[in-house]
Amino acid sequence: MSTNNIQQSFKDLLDSNDKLLDNALKKYSTSKTPLLNNHEEEILNQIENKSKEKYEPNISRCPFFKKQHKDINMKFEPHYQINFLFHPYDFVFDRLNYDTKEKIDNSKQLRNYPRHLRNTLFIRDEKVKKVRKMEFQTSYLIGEELREKIEKVYLKGDYFEALKGYNLLYSLFKWIEFKDKNRENEIFSHISEIRENPIIDDDIVKREYKIQEKILYEKENYLSTMLHILKRLSYCYMNLRNYNEAKKCLNEALEYANDSFPDIYFRRGQVRMYNKFSNFKELNLALGDFTNALCKKITIGEEVIRDHYNKIKKMISDKLKNGVMTAKKFLHNFRYAFDKIQSKNLKIPDCLTLNVEMIDLNYKVLIEIKETYFYTIRHILKSNNLEKFKKALKEFDNFLDGFYEFEYYYKYDITNLEIEIYNQLNKVEKNDIEMIKAKLILKPIFDEIKLRKCEEIFMNLKLNQQIYEKAYQSVFEKQRLVNINSIVNESNNNSTLKYINYYFSKLILEIKRMFQLSNAQLYFISVMIFIVSLTLIIIPILTR
Repeated sequence: MSTNNIQQSFKDLLDSNDKLLDNALKKYSTSKTPLLNNHEEEILNQIENKSKEKYEPNISRCPFFKKQHKDINMKFEPHYQINFLFHPYDFVFDRLNYDTKEKIDNSKQLRNYPRHLRNTLFIRDEKVKKVRKMEFQTSYLIGEELREKIEKVYLKGDYFEALKGYNLLYSLFKWIEFKDKNRENEIFSHISEIRENPIIDDDIVKREYKIQEKILYEKENYLSTMLHILKRLSYCYMNLRNYNEAKKCLNEALEYANDSFPDIYFRRGQVRMYNKFSNFKELNLALGDFTNALCKKITIGEEVIRDHYNKIKKMISDKLKNGVMTAKKFLHNFRYAFDKIQSKNLKIPDCLTLNVEMIDLNYKVLIEIKETYFYTIRHILKSNNLEKFKKALKEFDNFLDGFYEFEYYYKYDITNLEIEIYNQLNKVEKNDIEMIKAKLILKPIFDEIKLRKCEEIFMNLKLNQQIYEKAYQSVFEKQRLVNINSIVNESNNNSTLKYINYYFSKLILEIKRMFQLSNAQLYFISVMIFIVSLTLIIIPILTR
């Protein structure tokens, strides 16, 4: 992406919020409110042409009264984490830019900052900088004016646009900036070369709006504003499936709230609970969050919290039960296969009949499908077509359930179980695990068992035919080029056989897809094709 395109993209991103800020500044620059001193009026009068609109103080927004931001008891459903790009400069902090140990060590603090704080580095609008220098009463009123506009977008369910708005609002009170103006100009003028010269910790400094701690209303309204922004940011991230960023927002909110706002514990528990990637540690932390919320008075209601508390306990119990059952089943099948091999004095390689390369190919195809969905939905998201976005996201969710089930078994490692599951196994099962660890020759037996489960899952997946064919063609073409290079570089029969085996596997899969065959029917046809192919090869040799 060129520098001009990036800058134009960022300009478009902030355009709507920029207009809101302009209107707010105009409004308060023409206000006769005594909250503005002469110095601030001079600054505000220089920004734009004066508006004829007169500001009438609204008691609900007055900084002398503590603002009460009421939260909606939002209902969420469990989903997988999805890392959509929310900002045109996200690529600046891509891990690929920090490709050496030195770069990683020199940027730890910066890369650990939450996304909404990192993004403030690129908000260079002079109007924002002017608001940061004003007295708190004025900055607060301007922030409230912006908040009311952004809130309408948020309540409509347009979380992507609301996220951009709340990020801008956050930057009025907390931000990071370059220490050196020359370094800032260097970065923005050569943004396409960021990989060679990435931003590091020493380049930036963290800033926060300075309030007068001794003035009670300033402190209370500042905390209330920051808490509201951070909670709204977390809800936007949660609805857009970025649970990690949602959790960072709530962790930051707790730094401001301490135990004064126990509903933040409840919301953080929700983030951990509804993320399908949460492991036992995260789920137990969610249980702790709900416990903290129950121990304190909370506006959401004890019944709602207790319902979540009971649900998370059941989720932990079910996860443990399913994990133990899976491990026991695999170990039982392993023991059966191993005893059979030993009793018949067979060699392990001779007993492995599964086409592992075909399973690997299927996994690559599923990854390609996932990437296709991801970029398609991101494109729809940028077009602001909410209905189309929701429809595409629902289809993506259905695919992800099957994809991650396949991936779970594909990467399943019996020798590296979570401690909660391992502790539930009996002595014989633990001994079998230790035996697999000690004798690597036995691992292929277990791998065949788990990959057969992958094969079963893949055959039952309901895939979007158009996306599947496009992904399969893409993966097949990449693999074909790899195989051709392999044949050129290695002039031996083994490489040629691999190449033939690959095309044969593709033929079998296409037959199954076209005729909707069962595994038994597919196996029979595979054997017949193999026999016919072998016959066609052998007959010409014998007749010579």
